[in-house]
Amino acid sequence: MLLVASGYSIAAETICVDDATTFGVSYTTDWQLSGHEKEPARIHNHETNKKTVDLEFFAKTGKVAYLLPEKNVAEAWIKQPKNQLVFLRAFPDENRGIEYTYGDLLSLNVNLQWEQVKRPFLPLQIAKLELLDESVDQCGKLETRKGIVNGQKTIVTWYPELDIVKYRLVNDKNFRVETRLSGWKNKAESLASFDKITAMPTMDFADIGDNEADPFVAKMIRQGFVAHVHADGNVSYPGGHQH
Repeated sequence: MLLVASGYSIAAETICVDDATTFGVSYTTDWQLSGHEKEPARIHNHETNKKTVDLEFFAKTGKVAYLLPEKNVAEAWIKQPKNQLVFLRAFPDENRGIEYTYGDLLSLNVNLQWEQVKRPFLPLQIAKLELLDESVDQCGKLETRKGIVNGQKTIVTWYPELDIVKYRLVNDKNFRVETRLSGWKNKAESLASFDKITAMPTMDFADIGDNEADPFVAKMIRQGFVAHVHADGNVSYPGGHQH
C-alpha cells in the first residue's frame, strides 16, 4: 500500500458525497522551491520560498465554480450546447462579477474544453498514467497513478467514480507542489455557495471598454483580474489561474 494512497484520510464522520452531481471539496496546496532557481511569480516568497494556497471547488450538473479565499475571487464555468463555455469571474467583496461569453473567450484566444475545467488538479490523461495502487476508503474507491504530466513527475491519488483528486504531488527540478483534499461539502452547502457566486450582478465583458471609468472595472483591470488588451497587444485573459 502506498503512503500517498492512505496517508491523507478524510475524517470518519465526513459525509463525502451525498449527491454525485452536486457537491463541493476543499484543497490545500503547499508550494516549495527545491533549489535556488528563480521562483515562479505565483509562489513568490522571499523569506521562506514556501506558500500554502487554499481552494474551494463546487460542482453541479454542467457547472463548476472555483473559490480562492485568499484573493476572495471566484470563477465559474458553465457548459452550454455544443460544448461551448461561458466564464464568470466574481468578486464577493464587491458583490459584482464579469461574464465572458463563448465568443468573448475565443476573441481572447481562450479555447478551453469542458474536460479541462470540470475538475481541479486532475490530469486530462490520468487513465493513461501508470497504475501503482488501488484501495478503498470511506469515501469510495481510490487509484494512485504516476507519470509525466506537462513535463513534470506527477503522482495522483483520486476517486475515479467521482473524478475527484484526493492527493497530488508534482516534482519539478525547481519546485515541489503538494495538494491534499482537506474537506467535503454536501449538496445543500454546495448549492448555497454556488448560488451565492453566480447570483452577483454581472457586467458583460463586451461592455468593459465602455466602462473603464467605473471604479470597479478600473480596480479589476489594475489588479489583473479582468481581461484587457494592452498597448503592446498582450492580453491578460480569464481562467489564468487554471490548475
